[in-house]
Amino acid sequence: MMPDTTVRSDLQSAIALHQSGQLKEAATIYKQVLDTDPANGDALHLLGLVSHQSGQSTTAIALIKRALVVSPDHPDFLRNLANILRESGKFEEAIQVCRRIIELQPRSAEGYYELGVNFQIAGQLQQAALAYQKSIDIYPDDSKVHVYLAAVLLKLKKFGKAIDACQKAIQISSENFLAYNILGNIYKEQGKLEEAIQAYRQVLSIQPKLAETYSNLGDVFRESNRFDEAIQVYLQAIEIKPNIAQVHASIGFVFYQKLVELDDVLDGSNTQNDNSEFHGKVSDSLKVTSYLEKVIQYYQQALEINPVYSAEVCNNLGVAYAKMKRFEEAIQQYNKAIGIDAKYDEAYGNLGQALHEQKRLEEAISAYQKAIDIGPECTQYHRGYGDSLLLTGNWKQGWKEYEWRWKNDKFLAGNERIFPHLTWDGSSLDNTSILVWLEQGAGDQIMFASLLPKLQQQAEQTFVEIEYRLYPIFRRSFHNIRFLIARTRPHPQLLDESIGYQSPIGSLAQWLLPDEESFPKYYAYLKACQKKTKKFRKKYQQLANGKLLIGISWKSTKSNNDFGKLKSTSLIQWTSLLNQKDCFFVNLQYGDVKSELDEFSKEAGILIYQDEEVDSLQSLDDFAAQVAALDLIISTSNTAVHMAGALGKPVWTLLRHVPGWRWHLDRSDTLWYPSMTLFRQSASGDWESVFERVQTALKRFIEDKFNKNPNG
Repeated sequence: MMPDTTVRSDLQSAIALHQSGQLKEAATIYKQVLDTDPANGDALHLLGLVSHQSGQSTTAIALIKRALVVSPDHPDFLRNLANILRESGKFEEAIQVCRRIIELQPRSAEGYYELGVNFQIAGQLQQAALAYQKSIDIYPDDSKVHVYLAAVLLKLKKFGKAIDACQKAIQISSENFLAYNILGNIYKEQGKLEEAIQAYRQVLSIQPKLAETYSNLGDVFRESNRFDEAIQVYLQAIEIKPNIAQVHASIGFVFYQKLVELDDVLDGSNTQNDNSEFHGKVSDSLKVTSYLEKVIQYYQQALEINPVYSAEVCNNLGVAYAKMKRFEEAIQQYNKAIGIDAKYDEAYGNLGQALHEQKRLEEAISAYQKAIDIGPECTQYHRGYGDSLLLTGNWKQGWKEYEWRWKNDKFLAGNERIFPHLTWDGSSLDNTSILVWLEQGAGDQIMFASLLPKLQQQAEQTFVEIEYRLYPIFRRSFHNIRFLIARTRPHPQLLDESIGYQSPIGSLAQWLLPDEESFPKYYAYLKACQKKTKKFRKKYQQLANGKLLIGISWKSTKSNNDFGKLKSTSLIQWTSLLNQKDCFFVNLQYGDVKSELDEFSKEAGILIYQDEEVDSLQSLDDFAAQVAALDLIISTSNTAVHMAGALGKPVWTLLRHVPGWRWHLDRSDTLWYPSMTLFRQSASGDWESVFERVQTALKRFIEDKFNKNPNG
């Protein structure tokens, strides 16, 4: 055995090496001591610390436990063992060691503090709070322990006591920035956002380089809808610590939130536009693009730092890509989100939508089914599922999903009517009557009106509540149906108990159109006023001087929202078509588009006739007569094509690559209107090829017309 003096000297040398960070050299000497003195508690303990620092925690624990065999009550041995056990995730063992320390030193405030830390990390919050409080009872002037107690009380939702603990910590040390930070967290949790802002600012006045606090402050600004301030402090956080995924994601969230709010504004805005409103929409469109680019930028940065940071981030990034029409990238992100969270129904729903837009309808249907399995009450999933089913020709199941529109609050607000009668469930209408009430836009009402004769054959009597604009033409077109104009309080006749059933017009389809063969085969079912039609045709023929009369409409009435934009065109895209010299073009576009027509005329040198006598927003009967007076209607998918199709007029409908469910897939005709021809985009956004094909078809149409009637 080495002499004690030699052991002490070697230990001192090893400790010096240890403290200077020369762990390997220190370990060698500790082992040399133990070779000659295996029961040297100090060497065992210190070699255990070196092992821990070298990443060998299991060895460290074993060595310190051997040291405790030599000196069972050594406070340093116990304290370090407790710390290593805690850092190794062995919380229960650590707690037992802390309890031993307290047994040996019952008035040890530090011992109770360490016990509290172990309880807190182990998630035993009540026990942690008791231990911290015991530490405070012994020594009340330790600001740090008050802060730890406050953090636990915050998690326990004991906000009042947590605030008291923070304030006591601040009384002891006014520079305790951690206390202010927790105070900010408490106020944020309580929804006291201004107080939270002040607390976080106090933190930064003490410690101006705390990226986490800038992040917290940004979160509060974001919750307060103070988006620009949120972005500013988030950027300050990034400047301090560039690689915090959470902060990049948070900036992405801000721009995503701004995007959602702007979309809501645009979706709810009036589509009628004067010039100032037009420029406002251009400005909003630029904002949307800018926000999307920022969402993508910051979400991408967050995911570069941590590829599995958040399913929500992946999902929202997918939404941004989808809005940019980058559907393949969107699909990738939705799949990533699902990979992180297999129960993320929103990601499945968005995936279904993106696949639908890629015309991958079977995959879309599968994704929607999974979304519905997880979130069965979400109307958006059912709507998307129904659209995909109907587009593929699965009418029976598609109509069933179509009924989910009545569980959408926004849809209900604009369409619901309350009547006392039973809702028709497809049962026999023999010896009974039915009330049909119109819903949705004029185009939908006209399209579904094709089912009224079929319904009329089944019912003893049919009543239809109808908006005033359609009343004249419907009353003229459908005999033996009782039409009544809709008003705030239904007409008393429609409340009569003798009426057996009621149904919104769109819901008739699930009972009357179970398959393709069941669609009505008549060529036309609406009749325009002959007198008005003759008047309009005479006027247009005089103006046209022998040219063919072509009605045009180029956009959706909801061209402000995403779907409306996709199926809308700009007048400038029509230039080559409108240069056709044998045609006289008449404007059929809804609303006040005078400034748009004037601008186009000035730019392209082409005049489109605007009949000031017709206001389609006020009189659809006048509009019907105007359409009936023309030789051909060319339009994007809107009310004009429905009116033309219902009148049996030749009508060419210009469709986006993946059209609305009513227009089927990959066919040039439609089950709804025999007189209609469909011209589809060959790829998303490809209007150019559509107009090329329409132009070719128009030349043939002109030739056929003039060959049949060379004198006009």
